[in-house]
Amino acid sequence: MDKEWLYEQYITCGRSTTDIAEDLNKDPSTIAHWLRKYNIPRRPVGSMSQERILKNRVEVYCSYCGSKILKSHARAKRCKQHFCKHECSEKWHSKENNANYKGFRTDQTGRTSFEYRQWRKEVLKRDQHTCQNCGNKNNLHVHHLLKYSECEDLRVDIDNGVTLCKKCHYEAHK
Repeated sequence: MDKEWLYEQYITCGRSTTDIAEDLNKDPSTIAHWLRKYNIPRRPVGSMSQERILKNRVEVYCSYCGSKILKSHARAKRCKQHFCKHECSEKWHSKENNANYKGFRTDQTGRTSFEYRQWRKEVLKRDQHTCQNCGNKNNLHVHHLLKYSECEDLRVDIDNGVTLCKKCHYEAHK
């Protein structure tokens, strides 16, 4: 990398350190180091004219809604998915596109209902706030004997619950 070439790219052509770094397969901080080393004056951050900014952009499409977005060459090349706004990103990364998605399971909103909280209190009261496996009285959980996701009609049936401590509850799910 010589001074004349870097000067031409950065000052004359108005390219950003990120774009130059992308071409050379280097980090933008390395380009900034060379600019300081060769005493090439740095542009203030955000000083590119709107016209030059638009000239250095490429069109990509939002991966969720399909709307058109302008991004820098480097960012367009670096990212697989592009989003026009935060909401599109959140919607894209939910459900099937989320690496942790395990398919539709069940509506979990019932766990915050009044009936569910009552069921939990009644099971704890019936079991005298004691783990029914080891007798521990700390870190208590209420465990469904028949799965919450599979037995919708038994979700709040007192006979379908048992009080377990955290450790025993973990073992029950193994």
